[in-house]
Parts: sequence; C-alpha cells; structure tokens
Amino acid sequence: MEQIADKLRHDGASDVYKDVRVKDDIADAPRNMRVVQNKKASQSRATRQETGTRACHNLADEVQSVINMAYTDNFVRQVVATSGKVPSVIVYTDRQIDELKGFCFDSVSGSVLGFDKTYNLGSMYVTPSVYKNVALNRTRTGDHPLFMGPIFVHSHSDTQTYNQFFGHLSGLLMGCDFQQLRLGSDDEHAMCKSMKHFFPRAHFLTCSRHLKENCSRKLDEVLGSSSPERRAVMDALFGTAGLISCTEVVSFDASATKLQTAELRNTPAVFYDYVLRRVFPLMRQNVLSGNSKWTNNNAESVNHVLKQAIDWRPQQLPDLIDILRKLVESQYTEADRAMCGVGDFVLHSAFVKHRHTVDSWRLLTAKQRSKAVAACFKIAQSTSTASDGTITVPTTPGGGKKPHQRKRKRAEKNTSKAKKVLLG
Repeated sequence: MEQIADKLRHDGASDVYKDVRVKDDIADAPRNMRVVQNKKASQSRATRQETGTRACHNLADEVQSVINMAYTDNFVRQVVATSGKVPSVIVYTDRQIDELKGFCFDSVSGSVLGFDKTYNLGSMYVTPSVYKNVALNRTRTGDHPLFMGPIFVHSHSDTQTYNQFFGHLSGLLMGCDFQQLRLGSDDEHAMCKSMKHFFPRAHFLTCSRHLKENCSRKLDEVLGSSSPERRAVMDALFGTAGLISCTEVVSFDASATKLQTAELRNTPAVFYDYVLRRVFPLMRQNVLSGNSKWTNNNAESVNHVLKQAIDWRPQQLPDLIDILRKLVESQYTEADRAMCGVGDFVLHSAFVKHRHTVDSWRLLTAKQRSKAVAACFKIAQSTSTASDGTITVPTTPGGGKKPHQRKRKRAEKNTSKAKKVLLG
C-alpha cells in the first residue's frame, strides 16, 4: 500500500492498478480496483484537510467554497447571486485587463476579442474571452499565440446571465474607445444581444464557418443535400469567388443584390427570407470591420486547451477555478520568458526593443519588472509632440469626427431647403 500511495501522487487510480497488477505477485497485488480508488480518495481527503479545504459533496458546497474564495483569492473577482439561478463567477487578474486594453483597442493592428462557451468542464459552463498577443510569435510557426482574458463561469445562458459578465467587463473598460474594439462570437443570440447592449459602438463579428454551416443545414431541409441548386447557392455565398470574398461594402452590396435576382430567386421563400434577414446583415458587419472571412477558431482552440487541462474529466468548481488560474499564470510566465529570449515564444519584430538579457532581468526588482512588462505588452499609441518638445500627447482616436462619419472634416454646404418667400 505504501508503493501504491507513492504511485498515486503522480498517476491515476486506473493506471496504478494496472501497473501493480502486472508487476506484483498475485498474492501481493490489490484485491480489486476499489482498493486503489479508496486509497486515492483517502489521500485526497488528507490533502484537503492539510490545506484547510473541505470536500464538496454537491453543487451547493462548490458554490459556497467559491464564495469564500471571493474574499481570499484575488483571481475570483465577483460571484453574482440571482434569485432562482445558480450564482455566476467572474475570474481574471489585473494583468489580463491591462493587456486587453493594450491589444484589443486598435482596429488596425489589434486583435479581435472572441467569446465561445465551453461545455463538460464541470457542473457549470465556462465562457473565456480570447485574444491574440500581437507582441509575441511562436518560435515554430511564427503565429501570434492565443491568450485568455476575463473568464465567465455560469450555469445559465440567457441574456440576463450574460449581462452580469459583459456589464462587468464594460465597466472595467469604460475609459477605452469602444469604436476601436472588435467583438466576435458564434452568433449565439443571448450572448450577442448582451454584447451589443453594453458595447454599442464596437464592431461585431460573426464566425463565417458557423454561418456557412447554418446555411447548409437550412438548404438540406428545403432542397436536399444533393440538389444542384443547393451547390449553386452555397458557391454563390461561400465559394472562392462568392459573396464572402468581398472586402468592401460597395462590392458586397452589389453582389448581394445580384444574388437576390439570380441564385436566390429560385430558392424556397423560407430560405430566401432567412438569407436576407439574417445572413446578409451579419456578413456585411464582418465586411465593415475588415474581417469578411473571420472565424472563431481561436476560441475553439482555447476550449480544447481547457479540456486538456482537466484531462477530459469534469472538475468541481473550486478545482476548476484553480486550473484556470494556473493556465492564466502559465501564459504570462511564457510571455515574460520571451522578453529574455527563452521559452516557446519570441518577441515580435516591432517589440524587440523591450528585450532583456537573463542576467539583467534577474537584477530587476518586482516593481521594475512590472513596469517593463507594462511597457512591452501593448500596442504603442500614435502621439503628437509639441514643437519645443516640452509635451507629448496621444492623438485623438476619432479625430473629432462624429460616430460613423465618412466624409472629411470640413465646413459643408447647408443642404436644408430654403424657405419660400411669399409675395404680397
């Protein structure tokens, strides 16, 4: 049993049982699998007693433990209790918010902030926010790595529940220019409705892959999966030279009008109305933001990372939050290592001026390291310096323009009609 206890510190009960059953003598081997499982349970119970935590026998115990964490753990920022619903949990670190402001509020060079709900991690859903850290590149592929922003743990998926998360997030980012922000999702109705309410000036992207799959299912229902009309419609919408390939609004509107009088004209009225009412507006929003073929694959990738982190086994809520914390901490550890030229990431060419040697990094104090990190992991703002060099200010993002203004800033001719002069 001592040997089994040592093995259980690193391996699961099933693997340990198979190992000792093969290696040990028949008389010395455990009677059955239950012996090893009981030993594993007793070890876990002893560990919880040493660390001051207690076993969670049901969901209420899990929620109670998380409520206690909200007062002692700086990762659990808010637990929202609503009548008739399981409390929701919002978790993040200060650095996640800082880098969100640094990388997602630049419509040209910044990253899209994507959201996607993850299932089967425990007794509640997990909706992480995902962005690309444009200051880093992966050493093998050269791609920007994916980082997690604030995370929402919830058991309901209605608009009121999502309001708790996006309202909190909007308050944290209220000093930023929402016109520069791009938010992406899989077109989940409740989530999108909440996002548009709290970020009314942001650009909203919808995953083109999900739009294509939805159209495909609709066509299967009304035309069949092997109909030649079906193939023609899908090519016209999502083909190489289809509507999705348009990169600016003028060509998109012209192609959409042409589609209505050509391929879509012979489709059933149900599908025709669905495309005009739902698909065209969402595709047009993607074109307006300059991301006509955007997909939510980044969030899907993070969903897979989360499931790998829990080893595909649902976790109790306190344990799940600990796992999320470790993932967040590990991503920033790798980011800091990249500043010293080691690890799986390297600094992007535009950020190499923030590079440190390992020896110089060791000499920095905690405050100096925080300052170096804050200077590195953000997109530099364009600034304006006075002629005498005494003051430098950031340029205004909107340039003093009215929201959605397309014309130049100049005095325009008054287009109101002149009043008629009545002749007596």
